[in-house]
Amino acid sequence: MTIKEVRERWKALCVPDNFTGYFNEDAGVLKVREALDGFRDLSIKKGAKLNYNTNVTHINREEGYVEVDKKRVYAKNIVICCGAYTD
Repeated sequence: MTIKEVRERWKALCVPDNFTGYFNEDAGVLKVREALDGFRDLSIKKGAKLNYNTNVTHINREEGYVEVDKKRVYAKNIVICCGAYTD
């Protein structure tokens, strides 16, 4: 799709002039809030420990830990999710 076609179809979007679009009639819609809630709930059921609003100050992949709020957290798997406005 040309940028003009994108802007006509989705008037609420602010798309830069150098972008192009792609439309697929068979594509679906992802309900992000519900998907994230599901991932969170399933992770907790599988034994995950969630730490909200913490500061990760160091990641050590070799030894398998992260430093969070001045303490080390060791785990086989660690997922770090940053907010939308993270530097």
